[in-house]
Amino acid sequence: PVVENATLAAVDPPDITYNLALPADIISEGKLSELQLEAIVYGCQRHEVDLPVGQKSVWKLESDGGGGGGAKKGEDVTPLRAGFLLGDGAGMGKGRTLAGFCVENIVRGRNKHVWVSVSSDLYEDAK
Repeated sequence: PVVENATLAAVDPPDITYNLALPADIISEGKLSELQLEAIVYGCQRHEVDLPVGQKSVWKLESDGGGGGGAKKGEDVTPLRAGFLLGDGAGMGKGRTLAGFCVENIVRGRNKHVWVSVSSDLYEDAK
C-alpha cells in the first residue's frame, strides 16, 4: 500500500498545468503507474520554472570578487531550470519514474540527461 505522511497530506498539491507528451503506448499499456505519471507531470511542470538567477542573494553563478555572487545588474544570464526532488520510498518505482522523465524530455527535444544512482539494479530501468 502507498502511504502519504500527515505533513504532505495537509498541503494541497499545485494545480496541474503541464500536458504530457509521452508516447501513448506507455500510458495505455500501463508501463508507468498513475503515481509514477503524477510524479512525472509535477516534475516536468516544475522544470518549466526558471530560478531567479538575477537576484544576487539567491544563486551564485560566478565569483564577482565582492562575495555576493550572482549576476551583475544588466548582465545577460542563462536562466537555471528549477529542480524536482523525487523522494518516494523503496519499491515505488523511482527508476521507472526517472526513465519516464527522460522519455518525456526526449519527446520534447531535450536529449541530454544525467542519471546518477548508487544502485546497479536501477541500470535495468535506465535501459
